[in-house]
Amino acid sequence: MTTTSKMKTYSFSLVVTPPGDVKTDEELAEVVYGAGCHDCLVSVSNRFVFVHFDRQSKSLADAVSSAIKQLEKSGVKAKLFNGSRRAKK
Repeated sequence: MTTTSKMKTYSFSLVVTPPGDVKTDEELAEVVYGAGCHDCLVSVSNRFVFVHFDRQSKSLADAVSSAIKQLEKSGVKAKLFNGSRRAKK
């Protein structure tokens, strides 16, 4: 059995603070996708910036941790949004 067979897809959202030089949603999306986060969607709601992920991992904790680390390497500050989090089979 391979490791990937135990992986699930976890859906979660992070509230992010873009680097100071990022002024538009499009620039933020470029930074996020440039960091290798190809499993997410950037959105803005009520002046909050979110990055919504559907990330494969062994656990929710691993999925969230890896997403935050990936974003922070590109200068984006991120924390888990207390919205819905779920695993897809």
